[in-house]
Amino acid sequence: MKEELQVSLFALSMSLVPTVRQEEHYKIEKQQEYKRIQQEVEVARRRKKATKEYEDRLYYWLLYKSDYRWKTAKEARTEFKDLPSKTQQLKAVKLQINMRILGCGWDHLYPKWTDKGCVKTPDELLEHLCTNVIPFDRQNQEKVPPKPKIKLPSKKDSKLQMGTATRQAKQLQENVFGEREQMKTDVKD
Repeated sequence: MKEELQVSLFALSMSLVPTVRQEEHYKIEKQQEYKRIQQEVEVARRRKKATKEYEDRLYYWLLYKSDYRWKTAKEARTEFKDLPSKTQQLKAVKLQINMRILGCGWDHLYPKWTDKGCVKTPDELLEHLCTNVIPFDRQNQEKVPPKPKIKLPSKKDSKLQMGTATRQAKQLQENVFGEREQMKTDVKD
């Protein structure tokens, strides 16, 4: 290529640099704004889900604290037999189990609602309630939480950290306590 042609091509490219940089900077800003909006939407969605879960846990915890809870296996079997239909029996047993699992946070007592593709019968769930859940409940009365757990969306806790925490990560860590308090007031309203 001739030297004159190279010089003119270089001059043309140098004259376009500010325009290209401005366009690229604009595109990067738009991408960052889109990503920020996506993150805000995702955080709002997760907060809404966490608030709903907390409402459910609070509902079951309040039921657990009420007189509606079956306290002994004998009481459970008596109340179960008094229910007129299988549907009502199933709902009642699930409610009793969920009071302890969701309300008290005893997730390890969670039964398999189905077995090999077949939904468990009310009698099978009653047996799980009487043999696993109620005995654990009676032995661990002092471990009943004063309020249900709040599970806020958070990043996975990693023991390995490379570099320094980003501004966004620090901001998320600072807001956790405020979010818990806000969730409690949202549920009360």
